Amino acid sequence: MRVWVLGTGFRCFPWLALNVHMAHSLNLHPSTLQLVQNAGNFPMVAKPLYGLLSDAFYIGGAHRIPYVSIGVLLQVLSWGPLALIPFAGESLPTLVACVLLSNFGASITEVAKDALVAEYGQRHKINGLQSYVFMALASGGILGNLIGGYFLLKAPSRTMFLVFAFLLSIQLAISMITREESLGLPQPSNHFLAKKSIPESIRKKFSDLVSAISEESISRPLTWIVASIAIVPILSGSMFCYQTQCINLDPSIIGLSRVISQLVLLSTTILEKVLFATLCPRGCEGSLTSFLASALCLSSIISGFSGVGLASLFRITSDDYSRLPVGILVQFLAALVPLAWIHHVPLRLIQAVAEKVRKKGMSKRTRRNRRVGRVTFSSVYAYRRGRESETPSNSLDAV
Repeated sequence: MRVWVLGTGFRCFPWLALNVHMAHSLNLHPSTLQLVQNAGNFPMVAKPLYGLLSDAFYIGGAHRIPYVSIGVLLQVLSWGPLALIPFAGESLPTLVACVLLSNFGASITEVAKDALVAEYGQRHKINGLQSYVFMALASGGILGNLIGGYFLLKAPSRTMFLVFAFLLSIQLAISMITREESLGLPQPSNHFLAKKSIPESIRKKFSDLVSAISEESISRPLTWIVASIAIVPILSGSMFCYQTQCINLDPSIIGLSRVISQLVLLSTTILEKVLFATLCPRGCEGSLTSFLASALCLSSIISGFSGVGLASLFRITSDDYSRLPVGILVQFLAALVPLAWIHHVPLRLIQAVAEKVRKKGMSKRTRRNRRVGRVTFSSVYAYRRGRESETPSNSLDAV
């Protein structure tokens, strides 16, 4: 499971190389680069559909690890041609097709992995397992950005694509030899598989998801989060081209800057997941989590496309970055707009959740200290009893 989680976060490794390849080798316009970055995320929007399909349709008596294997295989088929076939990375349509296939496979893997973690934690009663998964994802992203930045100084982008395809092949081999029953997950009976049809299962899961989203306590903060991201036009393509082509920053510096953004993203994601896990009705946590991920992805795509329009409006090109500060100022002003309807977010609930997490951490430390104290004092008590039992015998021997 650690291999799957770290591999998901390590996707930053080839993506940094892909951005450098598109900016330097293909000399793409900043707006075109940003269009490729955001259009490639469209498969991520359908995550709830993948989650419903994974819940309802079993493959060989399992419904998590087979989907992980399918997703990893699709990623191998996308990064492999970029590394081994020269014209695949030189043609923009072929490049976009590989990016779409890669994100399609990654989205399937992420949905199956999240559901697998949730089921494993519930089965074995491991509280806070999702938090450890987020930390592992962040570790994979940090390693991917750091290693990718330094790797670009020594090797071309195609070599990084090949290395990542090789790592995916190892992950695929591990997934193929792993069985869900080895993780202690409950397996469906033949009667269950025969009785419950796939359309009926999908219809039931979809109905539960719609009823959960319809609740005002969930819909209002979800709408605010999605709108606060979509309303800010992002200039990622212009900023990346400016950093690499104009001021000539080393890829290692860019990778280090992305590490910081990865940590900020991790903290906000944990808060959102804990908040919606608290608000979500029992039984549809996985569906709501995948819906939240797809909604955030859709809002980032809208933000990216609006950023392309903003760059075109101010005529920010690879030859003229003089109006880039104006675009950044527009971003700053747009980011202030969602504060007008921040009352839709249940701030008291967020404070309660944060206090709950803090008390939970303190209680764990207290229990650990008590265990250490019990072990220490019991050891001292046993030692004293031993000494007391030895004293009479020693005195008799002396006599």
